[in-house]
Amino acid sequence: MAQESTKEKILKMAKEIILDKGVNHFTLEEVAKQAGISKGGLLYHFNSKEALIKGMLQHYMNDVAVEMGISQETTDKMRVERVLLESIRQMGHNPCEYEKNSAGLLAAIVMNRELIEPLKEYHHNMSTWIAACDDSTLAHILFFALAGIRLSTMMGLNDFDNEAQEQLLSRMAQMARDINHQDTEA
Repeated sequence: MAQESTKEKILKMAKEIILDKGVNHFTLEEVAKQAGISKGGLLYHFNSKEALIKGMLQHYMNDVAVEMGISQETTDKMRVERVLLESIRQMGHNPCEYEKNSAGLLAAIVMNRELIEPLKEYHHNMSTWIAACDDSTLAHILFFALAGIRLSTMMGLNDFDNEAQEQLLSRMAQMARDINHQDTEA
């Protein structure tokens, strides 16, 4: 297994600080300390807190694209189905990791909303892709339901037990598979 780069370690520690201690403890000094490097070493990779948040969001967006195979799909409607199903799978597979991957988003919202521009672009792209789905309304409902579940989990408000969460995600997965399989007969 390849050794984690300093930049990856910084991003990982920043996420953990935000989720474990809260945004108020998210300082460059604390991130450097947790990453086991000097503040100067951190500033070499990220010259400001805003740059670090942008790095976290970009890392998150890159991971989303790779994990969901967004660029591999040839049609917009199949891309949407893949994104929804992979989001549901990840949420059910490892909710804690799913939550950690959203830490940069939480920091950006609290500290500087302008930093969420990459996410706005992703949402705009999703809306465009969703428009191509056979049932675009259902696709939008699922997309925003997943965002709501993620946000409530990040805030500690998701009180579903494992069985209820599994049932919910299973039903959502079935619905996601149905967004592009509408009967064409009227």
